[in-house]
Amino acid sequence: MSLISFAVITLSTRASQGVYEDKSGKFLLHRLEKFSQSKGDYFLLADDKKKLDFTLRELRKKQIDLIFTTGGTGIGSSDFTIEAVLPLLDKQIPGVMEFIRNKFGQSNPNALLSRGVCGLSDKSLIFTLPGSLRAVKEYWQEIEPLLQHMLQMKSDIDSHEKV
Repeated sequence: MSLISFAVITLSTRASQGVYEDKSGKFLLHRLEKFSQSKGDYFLLADDKKKLDFTLRELRKKQIDLIFTTGGTGIGSSDFTIEAVLPLLDKQIPGVMEFIRNKFGQSNPNALLSRGVCGLSDKSLIFTLPGSLRAVKEYWQEIEPLLQHMLQMKSDIDSHEKV
C-alpha cells in the first residue's frame, strides 16, 4: 500500500479552550494512523466557519487523500460544518452517510439528526462526522471497510484488474 495522507479536524470551541479533551478527533487520528500506517495532520479548531473553510482549502490544495471532520453536523446554531464542506465537493457520495444514519437511527433516533456528508473534493475524500465519541466509533466501523476501495476508485484504479 502506498502512503496515504490524511487529516482530522475537530470543531469544538470548548475542547479548543481546554475545557475538555477532544476524544473523537483523537480516536479518528489513531484509527487512521493504523489504517494508513502513516502519520496525519490534526487540527483542533474553535467553532469558526472561516477557519474551517481555510483549513479545508489548504488541505485540498495539498491533495490530502482523506479528510475527516468531527463536530458541527447537527442542527444547532454553531453547527456549520456541512455548509463549509458542501461548496468544496465535486462529487457527493450520499449513500455512505445515509446508510449510517439509517442503521444507527433505528436504535438511537437522535442519530438521524446528523447532517453528515461524504464526497470527493478534487483529490481528497471528505467525511463529516458528529462530535460524540460514540457516534464517531459507529461511523468508523462502517466507513473503514470502504476506504481502500474508495481510495482506489478516486485514483482510477480498477480493483478487479490483475496487476
